[in-house]
Order: sequence, then structure tokens, then C-alpha cells
Amino acid sequence: MPDETDRKLAPRDKMIFISYTRHDADAADSLEKVCRQIGAETFVDRQIQPGESLTEKIDQAINRSNVLIVLVSKESLSDSPLHSIEWSAICERKWKVPEVRIFPICLDKSEPPVFLSDLEILDGSDNEKLASCANYIIEFKTFENTIKPQPASDEQHKETEKRFQELSDAIRRHISRIADTPMKGPQS
Repeated sequence: MPDETDRKLAPRDKMIFISYTRHDADAADSLEKVCRQIGAETFVDRQIQPGESLTEKIDQAINRSNVLIVLVSKESLSDSPLHSIEWSAICERKWKVPEVRIFPICLDKSEPPVFLSDLEILDGSDNEKLASCANYIIEFKTFENTIKPQPASDEQHKETEKRFQELSDAIRRHISRIADTPMKGPQS
């Protein structure tokens, strides 16, 4: 039976994962608050309960998110094994699901890690700029209402069947012509 944490991580249209270090918790809290105000579900690691696996819960949250925010600072670039695992999971998610959006936000003058180097970096170096980053992210097309595919009409089904039949007939005619053409061997 799902517990409260599982319900919080249930897939939704707007799931945002925020990657941060403890030093950058205030910035993560600000972003989380703005994201929740627009109705997006967010995940920050403090939602993990005592006794739960950090890596398992973080991996689950990353895999359920369609937006990943990575807060970059000199502290986040330290050689933390947990942070490395988290960033690897973010890379894997983006590789498996290319439409997932990663928004790196630089909180100081640090250079972003290599895995973020081809992405536009947002400047969140003060509270006003961080608020602008949040607004940019929530206004981004990821959060527009997605168009749900409509079931094909009977007319579309008939048109598809007709085209498929025409293609099948053309392939059969081509194969028949090839079979009827005498093979020419090498001439001596």
C-alpha cells in the first residue's frame, strides 16, 4: 500500500525535481514555493523520511519529473558522492527521455559542471534574479497545456487502410516484376 511519500511522488503533468546542496537550501526553498504556487508538484530531498533510501527516493523522483532544476554553486561542485549519483541520474533521465527539461541556475560565479555545459545557464545570483529564473521556468512551454492525442476518426482509419493497401500492392507488383525478370549472369 502506498505511503504518504509515494503519493507525493505520483506522476503529474508538472513534476519538478530540484537538485541542490544544503548550503543552497534557501534558494531551493524559494524555487519550490513558486513552483507549488503554480500547481506543480516538487521534490526536494528533505521530503525523504528517516529510514528511507536516499538514492532510491531521489532516483524515483528524477524518473517521475519532466523538469529538473539544478542549482549550481561552488558548494554543489564539491566532490560529494551523493551529488555525483544525483547528477548521474539526471543525465540518465535526459538521455532516456530527451523531452525532459533541465534548467541549470547558477547561484554564484561558479562554472557549471560538464554535463550542463551545452545548456543555457540561468543567473540566480540574488533573490531578484532567482525570482526571474522561477518565472522563466514556470512560463516555459513545458508547462503549457499539452495537447492530448485524439483518437483517429473512422475516416482517418479508412484512409490509413487505403494507403497501406496501396503500398502493399505496389510492393507486390515490384516483387513480381523482379521475379519475372530473367537473371543475367556474368557474360563470358
